[in-house]
Amino acid sequence: MGNENKDSFPFFAAKYLADVHVEMMSAEEEGCYIRLLAYCWREKGLPNDPERLQRLCKGIKPSQLVMDRFTLNGSGKLQNKMLTKLQEKRDVWREKSREGGRKSAVKRWGKKKKVQLTTPIRVVTPPLQGWLQNIDKKLDNEPFCHMPCKGPRDTYPVTKEFIEEMKELYPGVDIERETKRAKAWLISNPKKGKTYQGMSKYLNSWYARKQDNPGRSPAPGGGSGNLFDIMREELSASGTEDGD
Repeated sequence: MGNENKDSFPFFAAKYLADVHVEMMSAEEEGCYIRLLAYCWREKGLPNDPERLQRLCKGIKPSQLVMDRFTLNGSGKLQNKMLTKLQEKRDVWREKSREGGRKSAVKRWGKKKKVQLTTPIRVVTPPLQGWLQNIDKKLDNEPFCHMPCKGPRDTYPVTKEFIEEMKELYPGVDIERETKRAKAWLISNPKKGKTYQGMSKYLNSWYARKQDNPGRSPAPGGGSGNLFDIMREELSASGTEDGD
């Protein structure tokens, strides 16, 4: 293992590129795979939680092809078989190095006792518990909602910051209610769905129409806000509302 430390692991380029599973991955899936490998190495495993894994992949949900490269161990963590073997070899090498240092000190100084290494090994990464606590804090700040998208990225998070910004830009619109109405329209009109990249433009166009035509939308605070009620209203108005 040489001088490798906890923050690095060998990357066997030829073996990686020849892996048939990697060959089958898209560029997006391969990016998720590499990020999860890095976290798996640093934390000696991944949380068995799809939502946390999606956050580790920058909001992209890991595909089944990617998740097949990880297995659940007895402690409830997801691990990669190759990384587990490398970690075991690293730990064996470290223990041999420690023991060799002690024997050399005893031979040199003639003291048959356990010798403290001059430079103790430092743990440079936070413990897994603290790392998971940071993830939990991020989960507390959930988006207002997720809009369904067409294409490889099937959901678009509408953040609370985005909602507040839209309130300033469209003061005459009940942004929360109209966002739910826009989501209901997408659910009821899947053939007219929007891509992830086009979702912001779609929402801005929706708010602008409601701002310019307040009579076509209930006054702010009005209505039940129930998703099924909103869908029924949008279905009844589908002959005049295009949702683009």
